[in-house]
Amino acid sequence: MYNQSIKYHLDKFYGDNPEFGEDGGIHEKWAWLEFGFFKIPFPNFKSRSDIIYLHDVNHIINDYDTTWKGEVSVSAWEISTGMGRFLTGWLFASFAFGFGILIYPKSVYQAFMKGRITKSLFKMEIPKEELLNMSLKEVKQITNHEEKVNYQPTTSDKLRFVLAGSLSCLFFLSPFIFSVLLLITL
Repeated sequence: MYNQSIKYHLDKFYGDNPEFGEDGGIHEKWAWLEFGFFKIPFPNFKSRSDIIYLHDVNHIINDYDTTWKGEVSVSAWEISTGMGRFLTGWLFASFAFGFGILIYPKSVYQAFMKGRITKSLFKMEIPKEELLNMSLKEVKQITNHEEKVNYQPTTSDKLRFVLAGSLSCLFFLSPFIFSVLLLITL
């Protein structure tokens, strides 16, 4: 499986998750966020549809599924490795990271620390077709996923987690805080 192309793995990923739509739903006008029985629509901005394949490749190279635990873990990893110039990615990942700290703190912490020793595809800016033609093994190598290291987080890593986590929690909770403040002032 490691010698198969990223395109092969993405096709399998989308086949295993048909709710995402073809190619991760990049051609859809709306994307959906599911909370149990609730489905919340939001516009599928071009800035999101242009990079969703990178987020999905990150699921693949990190072996994170698409449950909430997997989503918040991959988001913590993305925040830790950095998302370069992709503001939309930063916003979505920060929101999920903040939510993840509240519901899966241990998994989010582990994913964030994994991100401290691996590299981001967002920052590499490999052309999409080139990335899709690379093997999973090649992508794991260039992102340092091939190294099996018993990494001990430094004080700096832990402080980065606290700072990024605090900001992400504030970002996630801000609509709720704003709503409460609005209700109090009425």
